[in-house]
Amino acid sequence: MVKAALTSLDEHGVPMFYADQPASLALGPTVSRLTFGVEDSGEYPRPIVTLAIPTVALLMLVKDLSRTFDSEDFKKDMAKGLERSAKAFASGTAAGVIGEFVKTETARKPRALPKPKE
Repeated sequence: MVKAALTSLDEHGVPMFYADQPASLALGPTVSRLTFGVEDSGEYPRPIVTLAIPTVALLMLVKDLSRTFDSEDFKKDMAKGLERSAKAFASGTAAGVIGEFVKTETARKPRALPKPKE
C-alpha cells in the first residue's frame, strides 16, 4: 500500500491531500470512484487517494464546476490573481505575495496530523 503525504487538516479538521491530476475514474450506476495521484517517475500518476461518491452527486458536482468555470466573474477573478502573481515574480516581490498567502492560510489555523504509529 502506498502512503500518501498528508500534511495538514483543513479548517474543519478534514484531512487534506495534494494531487497533481486524476489517476483513474470508475463510473457506476450508483457509486463512482475517483482516484487522484501525483506525478512520479513512472508513465502514470502514482495514486494517493480515492474518493467514492454517489454517481448522482458526482453529476451534480460536474454541473456545478462547469457553471463555475463558465462564469465571467470566476474567469475575471482567476485572471486578476494570475496577473498579480506574474507581476510579483517579474518584479522580484514574489516572496511578499507568497508571504501574504502563507499569512492567509495560517490564519485558517491548519493543524499537523500526528505521526503514524510504527
